[in-house]
Amino acid sequence: MDRRATILLGGLLVVVFVGVIGTSLNSASEEVRPIDVVEGNYDGEYVTLKGRLADVSVDDSGATFEVTGPNASISVTYDGTVPATFEDGRHVIVQGTVRDGTLRASTIKVRAHLEGDRPTATS
Repeated sequence: MDRRATILLGGLLVVVFVGVIGTSLNSASEEVRPIDVVEGNYDGEYVTLKGRLADVSVDDSGATFEVTGPNASISVTYDGTVPATFEDGRHVIVQGTVRDGTLRASTIKVRAHLEGDRPTATS
Protein backbone atom coordinates (compact mmCIF):
# COMPACT_ATOMS: atom_id res chain seq x y z
CA MET A 1 0.00 0.00 0.00
CA ASP A 2 1.43 3.36 -0.89
CA ARG A 3 1.81 6.24 1.54
CA ARG A 4 -1.18 8.22 0.25
CA ALA A 5 -3.56 5.26 0.66
CA THR A 6 -2.25 4.65 4.19
CA ILE A 7 -2.88 8.27 5.20
CA LEU A 8 -6.35 8.20 3.62
CA LEU A 9 -7.25 4.96 5.42
CA GLY A 10 -5.92 6.34 8.75
CA GLY A 11 -7.96 9.52 8.35
CA LEU A 12 -11.07 7.52 7.54
CA LEU A 13 -10.60 5.37 10.66
CA VAL A 14 -10.24 8.50 12.82
CA VAL A 15 -13.47 9.95 11.41
CA VAL A 16 -15.36 6.69 12.04
CA PHE A 17 -13.96 6.46 15.58
CA VAL A 18 -14.98 10.04 16.42
CA GLY A 19 -18.46 9.39 14.99
CA VAL A 20 -18.94 6.26 17.09
CA ILE A 21 -17.82 8.05 20.27
CA GLY A 22 -20.07 11.03 19.56
CA THR A 23 -23.09 8.81 18.94
CA SER A 24 -22.46 6.84 22.12
CA LEU A 25 -22.25 9.98 24.23
CA ASN A 26 -25.47 11.39 22.81
CA SER A 27 -27.43 8.18 23.45
CA ALA A 28 -26.63 8.14 27.17
CA SER A 29 -29.50 9.19 29.36
CA GLU A 30 -29.22 11.58 32.26
CA GLU A 31 -29.99 10.08 35.68
CA VAL A 32 -32.68 12.13 37.44
CA ARG A 33 -34.99 12.07 40.45
CA PRO A 34 -38.67 13.05 40.31
CA ILE A 35 -37.90 16.49 41.79
CA ASP A 36 -35.36 17.11 39.00
CA VAL A 37 -38.02 16.51 36.34
CA VAL A 38 -40.59 18.69 38.13
CA GLU A 39 -38.16 21.59 38.58
CA GLY A 40 -36.12 21.18 35.38
CA ASN A 41 -36.68 21.45 31.67
CA TYR A 42 -36.57 17.81 30.55
CA ASP A 43 -39.40 17.86 28.00
CA GLY A 44 -38.34 15.73 25.04
CA GLU A 45 -35.30 14.38 26.90
CA TYR A 46 -34.49 10.68 27.34
CA VAL A 47 -33.77 10.15 31.04
CA THR A 48 -33.16 7.46 33.65
CA LEU A 49 -35.56 8.08 36.53
CA LYS A 50 -35.07 6.49 39.95
CA GLY A 51 -37.61 6.37 42.77
CA ARG A 52 -40.35 4.35 44.44
CA LEU A 53 -43.46 2.92 42.81
CA ALA A 54 -46.87 4.26 43.80
CA ASP A 55 -50.43 4.06 42.44
CA VAL A 56 -49.61 1.10 40.18
CA SER A 57 -52.31 0.15 37.67
CA VAL A 58 -51.62 -2.74 35.29
CA ASP A 59 -53.88 -4.02 32.51
CA ASP A 60 -53.53 -5.83 29.16
CA SER A 61 -52.18 -2.73 27.42
CA GLY A 62 -49.40 -1.98 29.94
CA ALA A 63 -49.09 0.01 33.13
CA THR A 64 -49.52 3.47 34.56
CA PHE A 65 -47.86 4.42 37.81
CA GLU A 66 -46.11 7.15 39.76
CA VAL A 67 -42.41 7.27 40.52
CA THR A 68 -42.04 9.15 43.78
CA GLY A 69 -39.15 10.78 45.54
CA PRO A 70 -38.86 12.75 48.77
CA ASN A 71 -40.41 15.95 47.35
CA ALA A 72 -42.16 15.07 44.08
CA SER A 73 -43.71 12.39 41.91
CA ILE A 74 -43.86 11.81 38.16
CA SER A 75 -46.59 9.99 36.22
CA VAL A 76 -45.29 7.18 34.03
CA THR A 77 -46.88 5.14 31.24
CA TYR A 78 -45.44 1.85 29.96
CA ASP A 79 -46.75 -0.36 27.14
CA GLY A 80 -44.81 -3.53 27.93
CA THR A 81 -45.04 -6.43 30.33
CA VAL A 82 -44.14 -5.52 33.89
CA PRO A 83 -41.97 -7.70 36.19
CA ALA A 84 -43.71 -9.96 38.72
CA THR A 85 -42.32 -7.83 41.57
CA PHE A 86 -43.88 -4.63 40.20
CA GLU A 87 -45.84 -3.31 43.20
CA ASP A 88 -46.30 -0.18 45.29
CA GLY A 89 -43.33 0.76 47.44
CA ARG A 90 -40.68 -1.03 45.37
CA HIS A 91 -37.65 0.89 44.11
CA VAL A 92 -37.51 1.24 40.33
CA ILE A 93 -35.28 2.48 37.57
CA VAL A 94 -37.29 3.71 34.59
CA GLN A 95 -35.87 4.89 31.28
CA GLY A 96 -37.86 6.87 28.78
CA THR A 97 -38.77 10.22 27.30
CA VAL A 98 -40.40 13.06 29.23
CA ARG A 99 -43.42 14.64 27.50
CA ASP A 100 -45.51 17.33 29.20
CA GLY A 101 -44.46 16.22 32.71
CA THR A 102 -45.15 12.51 32.08
CA LEU A 103 -42.49 9.90 31.42
CA ARG A 104 -43.18 7.56 28.49
CA ALA A 105 -41.14 4.54 29.63
CA SER A 106 -39.25 2.28 27.25
CA THR A 107 -37.66 0.11 29.98
CA ILE A 108 -38.39 -0.53 33.64
CA LYS A 109 -36.39 -2.39 36.27
CA VAL A 110 -37.47 -3.23 39.79
CA ARG A 111 -34.65 -3.17 42.28
CA ALA A 112 -34.44 -5.78 45.01
CA HIS A 113 -32.91 -3.25 47.40
CA LEU A 114 -30.91 -0.03 47.50
CA GLU A 115 -27.17 0.16 47.99
CA GLY A 116 -26.50 -0.04 51.70
CA ASP A 117 -29.83 -1.81 52.30
CA ARG A 118 -28.61 -5.21 51.19
CA PRO A 119 -29.70 -8.01 53.49
CA THR A 120 -26.99 -9.63 55.58
CA ALA A 121 -26.54 -13.37 55.85
CA THR A 122 -27.30 -14.95 59.19
CA SER A 123 -25.94 -18.27 60.33
